[in-house]
Order: sequence, then C-alpha cells, then structure tokens
Amino acid sequence: MNWVEIGFKELLWRIKLKWVDGTLLFYKGWCDFVHYGKLRVGDICVFQRTGHPQKFEVCLFETKKVQKIRNTGLQQGKSMMKWLKMIKSNTLLTGEMVIPRLFLDKHEENLTENVHLLFPDGSEICVRYCPFSNLLYGLKKVWLKYAVLEYYILFFHYVWKGHFYVSIYNNSGFDVFDSLRNKILQSNVMS
Repeated sequence: MNWVEIGFKELLWRIKLKWVDGTLLFYKGWCDFVHYGKLRVGDICVFQRTGHPQKFEVCLFETKKVQKIRNTGLQQGKSMMKWLKMIKSNTLLTGEMVIPRLFLDKHEENLTENVHLLFPDGSEICVRYCPFSNLLYGLKKVWLKYAVLEYYILFFHYVWKGHFYVSIYNNSGFDVFDSLRNKILQSNVMS
C-alpha cells in the first residue's frame, strides 16, 4: 500500500505511507490530521478496519485522560487504582485477561480467587483470578452479555477487596452504558 484513508470526526484524510529501512511511516497528510485532531505525545490512536481496503476509522484516547485512569489516587480516603485494557482477538477467544503489573504491585493482596465485576447497569459478573499467572478467567460471560468486540476498551476501577467497577467503551470511544436511564455510577458503588 502506498496510502491509507482515515476517518475521524466525520472527516477523511488520505495519508501517504513511506517505508524506511523496513519501518512503515505515515508521511504526507499525517501532520494535517495531527493538527486537526489536536494530538499530543502519548495520545493513543486506535485504527479500526472498515469494509473498504485501505480505509480506517480512528478512535483517539487523549493521554491526559488515560493517565488519570492509570494512576493511583485517593477518593474519599480510599486507595483507588484504575487501569484499562484494550480487547484483542486472543482475549475474546480465550476469555482471559492479564492484570497489569502496576496494579498487582500495590493491590495483589486485595485480590481474591473470585473477582466481582460491577457494571453501570447494576449487573455483577463473577470471574476467577489466578495469582500464579496473573490472569482473570471467565470473561466470556462479559463479552456475551455486553456484545464486546475487538478494540473495545475496558476500564477497571478497584472498589474493595475482590471487587471492580467496570466501564466499557466501544471501538468509537463511546460508553456502551450511556443510554441507560438508571446508570449506577462509580461514586455510588464506592459509598
């Protein structure tokens, strides 16, 4: 391929590709996209395939928002740890997910064999944690219930021993629970 087209905020950019020493670089047109999208160092661009060859939709996760989720903070005197995972095809197939080492370094003693995932619609799904592999097992129940697809983002908010509040964002960056009338918010779960 010599070029790709990327769609963002209902606009389309044709980006020329350049190969340098076996590395693919975005070339002509990329700077216009970066300027329009107000991209900063550390921002995450997720490229979603469309039905057309060489055409992609882009979802942008701003670094300042992602950093807030990754960092430990204090809320109402409780230690909070937040982390995110982008769903890849192998995670969808196996229903297994690695818990980030940063979280485990601080909170592993607070994980139990049964981990409870709490969702904004009031649902609770129990999965299993293995301390030897640092994996959560049994996530296929979540994939089926919420129609999770590849490139969806899951945000895990540690609430208390063995419990996480989980938000799900689709491959366009929209919260899948936004249309709920009676959404249970993280702050309600924590109180």
